[in-house]
Order: sequence, then C-alpha cells, then structure tokens
Amino acid sequence: MEIMLPPVRQAKANEVSFSNLASVRYTVAGHDVLVTTFRPSLAASERLLVLGQRTVQLTNGATAWVTSGLIPTYPGGPTNQVVQVRGDLLITVASDLAPDQVTAWAADITLPR
Repeated sequence: MEIMLPPVRQAKANEVSFSNLASVRYTVAGHDVLVTTFRPSLAASERLLVLGQRTVQLTNGATAWVTSGLIPTYPGGPTNQVVQVRGDLLITVASDLAPDQVTAWAADITLPR
C-alpha cells in the first residue's frame, strides 16, 4: 500500500478546480487499485459535471458513475474508474481490474464521520 498526500491549494474565486486530498494505491494479485479523494472548488460544485460514462447503483445504495476503457498513463495503469459523491467529496476508485470488480471496491469505501 502506498499513501500520497499532495499539497492542497486554495482555488481562486470562480476557478473550476479539484483539490486532491489523498490517494492510496493498493496492489492486489498484481493489479493496482487507486483510491483518491477530491474536493471540488465552489465554482466546480455549482456546475453540472459529467462523472462517468454510465450511472450504476452500488451495493451500499450509493449512486456512482463508471468509465471503462481508459487509456492507462503507465503500464498496468487504471483502465476502469468508478466515481461517487460523498458529502462535499468526489471519491474515485480506478484499476485495470474488470469494471464490476472496481465497482465492488467502490461500494466498500467507508469514510470517518
């Protein structure tokens, strides 16, 4: 497991941006699973966003958006991604695992209260 905590930058007024709060990369049976939390700027949260190719209902009842067939940015990199909204956060789970496996990971995400 690798944890990345990038510096958080304040968005300028009316700037559409997403702050990457943290990323955790898990390696499972030779596959990487990248879980990342983003916080949209006020301007971004006020816009209609396309978060994926199709909408799915996770087993935990949450709505999520799935994108398949991404071009990996590195060998073995993510080709499938699931995005969900939790409060004021966007949570992504990305991997080269099959879309249904990435969706299962997304359903298992828990956040501290």
